[in-house]
Amino acid sequence: MGLKEEFTQALEGTVEAAKARNYIPTYFMEMLSEHGGVETAKRLVAKSEPQTGHIETQSFKIQKSKLIIDEIDRVLARHYGLTDEELDFIINYDIKYRMGAGLESEEA
Repeated sequence: MGLKEEFTQALEGTVEAAKARNYIPTYFMEMLSEHGGVETAKRLVAKSEPQTGHIETQSFKIQKSKLIIDEIDRVLARHYGLTDEELDFIINYDIKYRMGAGLESEEA
């Protein structure tokens, strides 16, 4: 199995884990089914659509997507040969800064 297939399979596993926690990532599931893992990740990371003068709002609940983000980090860590300690740092950094948990404690 190639890296693209492994990545897609890992992301599909996070969907099941999210469902088990009563969160159904509908938009993510549609994208994954239609485009596969790599293209889905690319589209979510860099949305560069031409400006039309119309404003469209789309919101994501990052905290509820944590399982998906962590699995992406694990797949990339295996691909780049990161140690468990390095992966742990990335995941904890993710919790502290991307999720906003560390910002309040540093300001106090």
